[in-house]
Amino acid sequence: MYDAKAFLQWMAISMSKNQYTSSLMPIVYNTARHYQGAQILRDQQAGDHLAMYKKQVIEKHGKEIDAAETAEINLYQSMTTALMLEPEEIKKDEKTTNNILDTILDLTIEASQSATLRTNTLLHISELLVVLTKIFVNDDVVDYVLKHAQVENHILVQSRVQFFCDLLIRTKIDNQNDNLLQLTCITLFNILWSISFNDKYQTEMKQNELFVSAIKATAENGNNEELFAQNSFQKHLSSIKKAADGILFNLNLEKVSKLPTTYSTNASPSIFISYSHGDKVFCKNLIDTLQQSSKKTHFWVDFLNINSAVVHSDDLWEQIAEAIEKADAIILIISKNYYDSKSCRQELSYAKDMQKKRIIPIYMQKEYKPTGWLGIRTAGLAYVDFSKKAFDIAFKELSEILNKSTEIIPQLEQALTLVDSDPKHTTSIDSNSSIALEKPTTTWILEDINLWFEKNRISTELRMLFDFQDGAELLTYASDLKSNLKREEKNTRIHFEKKHNEPLSTLQFNRFKQALYRLIDVQNPAKRNDLSHSGNSLVSRICCMM
Repeated sequence: MYDAKAFLQWMAISMSKNQYTSSLMPIVYNTARHYQGAQILRDQQAGDHLAMYKKQVIEKHGKEIDAAETAEINLYQSMTTALMLEPEEIKKDEKTTNNILDTILDLTIEASQSATLRTNTLLHISELLVVLTKIFVNDDVVDYVLKHAQVENHILVQSRVQFFCDLLIRTKIDNQNDNLLQLTCITLFNILWSISFNDKYQTEMKQNELFVSAIKATAENGNNEELFAQNSFQKHLSSIKKAADGILFNLNLEKVSKLPTTYSTNASPSIFISYSHGDKVFCKNLIDTLQQSSKKTHFWVDFLNINSAVVHSDDLWEQIAEAIEKADAIILIISKNYYDSKSCRQELSYAKDMQKKRIIPIYMQKEYKPTGWLGIRTAGLAYVDFSKKAFDIAFKELSEILNKSTEIIPQLEQALTLVDSDPKHTTSIDSNSSIALEKPTTTWILEDINLWFEKNRISTELRMLFDFQDGAELLTYASDLKSNLKREEKNTRIHFEKKHNEPLSTLQFNRFKQALYRLIDVQNPAKRNDLSHSGNSLVSRICCMM
């Protein structure tokens, strides 16, 4: 590893002596390509040094360097800055960030149109794709690149989603010794995995039959895993096999069931641990303590349940999915590493969005607050903060939450058994029925509200528009909506399009509206009595019990 501090000192000396060294910025850029180098540069506030150095070079030596070299300086600064920035920070300075994203996408398109996959300045496309792979953890960045980035080079397909799909199809690894081509393929799979997490792009991806065929073929072929091994210098890159499995899962094209499973009747509760391998030391310490304190509970974590010779579930997603389905609760070890991991995002999406599991977040990193996709899925959940308390105190809190989580399972099984045994019952349990929502709506807290949105299948994008903090606020809004439907629908559509750069679907708004109307009806005892006499008495009993 290069000494990043020494390069910054070299840069400072060059500025103090009003010197320009053409090799300096490329060296700093190459340092940033390694995730450890990027972190060191970030800690040393290298972004400010680079901006000052570039400004001085152009102002003081502009006559000595030509336009091509000036463009190269700008590019190295942009690429280095993008590699140093954390995904959740990258949109803070929108103007600068957007310019960087514009440049990277424009050059990617330029390189894609060359037989050698290089730009006019001989920059290989893989270097550009590595940057996109890292920052595509942020869904706002994905949206900007795919919808709004300003470029001079034009793509030959109908959309930028198709551009990346077609680029992957075209990328053939004919020479196993061609490391740049291998890296290009790996990054494209990872980029498309990130894109596939977004509902708005999934239909378009599924409609590309050649792309889907290529992904399926890759997922089924586990023989070339050594060729597609993860690059050690870029920890945010997953193997091609894992990315292919993830894409198929997100597009609902693989065989893992996405329907909520019945709860296990085993006497021993099961807890699934979802974590990033960057936090393995903390996870091992936690699991050791959990096993010592609870002999009757089964704790599922990959390093205890998957063959140690296999690298983190590259071809074992089905085992992980099965463990999630059987779990009574899911513990998340939340950190920056967790947010950066597409594998962790897939696990949480399956557990929370599809299996509707009880989620228990654990915070282990001081001053880290989850944002983006992770913040949305953990907002309002009861959590344990190990970063601000002694381990034994925090662990006691976790144990109390786990005990509550495992105690509720028999209650749910009894309710489900009652429903299944009634021949008249042909519909699912009412959307407002849930163990977590057994309290009156007026006593709901943020966690209950989030669960209500999930149970009613209201999109995350629509949920993000509202800042309901308790059940009383939700009920007040429901009444306002019913009294002023046209006004509220208009305002909601305007705010939705402004925030997400796309119109709100009528289906989603109607689903939201009807859920609110049902919520109002549930508060009215007369209407609930009417329901009990209309052939749905069992549903009403379950709602009251739960």
